[in-house]
Amino acid sequence: MPPSFRLALLGPFLLTGVLLGEKPAPGPSAASYYPIAKGNAWTYKAGESRFVMKITEVEKTGGVAVGKLVTVINDKNISSEHVGVDGDKVKRYKVEDKALSPPVTFLDSPGQKKSWKVATTVEVDGVKHSLEGEFSSGPPEDVKVPAGAFKAVVVTSDKMKANGVDLSIKYWFAEKVGLVKQEVKLAGQTVTFELEKYQLK
Repeated sequence: MPPSFRLALLGPFLLTGVLLGEKPAPGPSAASYYPIAKGNAWTYKAGESRFVMKITEVEKTGGVAVGKLVTVINDKNISSEHVGVDGDKVKRYKVEDKALSPPVTFLDSPGQKKSWKVATTVEVDGVKHSLEGEFSSGPPEDVKVPAGAFKAVVVTSDKMKANGVDLSIKYWFAEKVGLVKQEVKLAGQTVTFELEKYQLK
């Protein structure tokens, strides 16, 4: 798998929310859209393939509870990232135990209409990766996946570059569930995965 595509699949790299228009009434907390607790697990389906993302441990980082999210395929740990909820934002702090500089927000004030820019780097296996661009989100919308039908907050970007390569990302987050669907387009390839089942502690 190309490094740029691998970086994209490791998660939503979003940062620096800028509210558009008037400030709406407060919505559900970011924590309810990405539950961080040891033992939480989500099983996804991509075509005929399946993989599990599970939180194996939770630690404090700058006063924020950050969970280590491990991707498992056929009972083998494939990759990891560290994710935590900081106020109204869900942030990614590490990829493959390597710190993102700066940490990036991949969900900001769920339910509000927003746009924001991202610019981050991370070094993995001696290779420096970069991600930059702009994202937008809005009110929840209906989405149906194998795990059921949900009202999900959608985060999109058609103006992203991963290591200089054009990238398009779209995420669906459901309250009290987490990430229910993701679509990534990069270098002529499209990967979509959907939630099949989940277990929350």
